[in-house]
Amino acid sequence: MSEFGVIGGVCTAHAPQLWTLPDSEDPEVVGRVQALLGGVGEKLRAMKPDICVIIANDHANQFLLHCTASFTIHMGKTASGAFAGRDYSYQVAGDASLALIRHAQRNGFDPGFTSNAKLDYAFGIPMDFTGMGGVPVVPVFVNAYVPPQPSMERCFAFGRALGDGIKALGLRAVVV
Repeated sequence: MSEFGVIGGVCTAHAPQLWTLPDSEDPEVVGRVQALLGGVGEKLRAMKPDICVIIANDHANQFLLHCTASFTIHMGKTASGAFAGRDYSYQVAGDASLALIRHAQRNGFDPGFTSNAKLDYAFGIPMDFTGMGGVPVVPVFVNAYVPPQPSMERCFAFGRALGDGIKALGLRAVVV
């Protein structure tokens, strides 16, 4: 367990149908997705990460028109939201979030930061299906809706900066 930095991760869908199960959705397919992500979540938790960095977009719910940063890091004590009759809340790794913001600033990024933004289903569904809710989180919002969105190259560079910051902090992280 001496390895620091990003030690594992998963990239997954966050389709609202996974929670709402409309008649058009095949419950067997949703069940398979949930079982698969549950298994991935078990493997991620078995790595014993210090933090879970969850990266998603906010569907223009939080930042539309009044302030839209390319990347925004949540640094409050908790991050919560509600969707489709479900309420969810996660402990935020606040000290790690603040340290990652400072690391990003020293390395060519000026991410927005928040202590009260609500998490939508883009965060809630992956956290629910993977079962990662017991690990302190660092929620990262990426602007995917309001032009100008960050380029793929800029997203990659920001991810690299986060990974470098996690390693420099001596933390073990998984990314969802």
